Amino acid sequence: MHVHQLRTSARPIARCHGTAATGTTHDRAGSRRSILDGSALREHPREALNIPGTSLLLLTHTGCPYAARAWLAVLEKEIDFLVVHVDLANKPGWFLQLAPRGLVPAVEFRGQVVTESIDICRWLDANFPGPDLIPEAAAFHVNQLLEASEAFTNVGLRYLAGGSRLWGIDGRQSPQTRADYARQLQRLASSLDKSGGPYLAGQHVSVADLVYFPFVERFDVAMREFNLLNTEKAMPAVWRWLQTMHARESCQIVSANPRKLAEAYKQHSSLDFFDYCSYSTLSLHPHLEQLQS
Repeated sequence: MHVHQLRTSARPIARCHGTAATGTTHDRAGSRRSILDGSALREHPREALNIPGTSLLLLTHTGCPYAARAWLAVLEKEIDFLVVHVDLANKPGWFLQLAPRGLVPAVEFRGQVVTESIDICRWLDANFPGPDLIPEAAAFHVNQLLEASEAFTNVGLRYLAGGSRLWGIDGRQSPQTRADYARQLQRLASSLDKSGGPYLAGQHVSVADLVYFPFVERFDVAMREFNLLNTEKAMPAVWRWLQTMHARESCQIVSANPRKLAEAYKQHSSLDFFDYCSYSTLSLHPHLEQLQS
């Protein structure tokens, strides 16, 4: 886990060319959760907006599947927090001071910064009240799934990449990479069968669901768009789990519009287009505009 003391900088930066919008979301309990355009800030958000250190900051790009894991976790833990959307194609100086590797997600709380998506999920679960995302009775199963998550992601990326770079998308997929991805889906189906579902570790949502969901969802959108694999037909159990997750309020907030996401995949022939092209919060998540106050 990467945890370090916060070092802020008030050094001015050039305004990014993105068009990120500022929105405000509310959960059913009415807790205020703002989405700020980080590219519009010339200094650390806390300094620019006088945000107290006791408010958790989530630095993210709303199109990034790794960052989606952390966003889901803070929502499921029912934590009061502030989302700062960072333009990864034109990273502001204050963000690089806070997260020197320039990667999202990162969370900042009481002068500490935590990075790496799974580490953030674990840290949030251990340090904040709210629903237990690693239930003691299912901890072994959850940890097994987390350990296997990188392999799942890499296999899916290799299948979509075909003959292009990792995170790219082209039509030169091999039967071997298709079979490899089908085996990964089967492992998820077996996990659901073993736990009894409807979630990966049983009756309650866990960190495992939050870690796998963003990638399974995006892989499904991309594979349908490029006519590579239909999750619903290929692995019905995983498809049912995906629909169970989609029904959760947290996933409805975090998930990109599937049509707009598919259009972006087709336009850029890559899953990490947001690293190189500026995309605002509302570009892929127009539904968040409806939640503005």
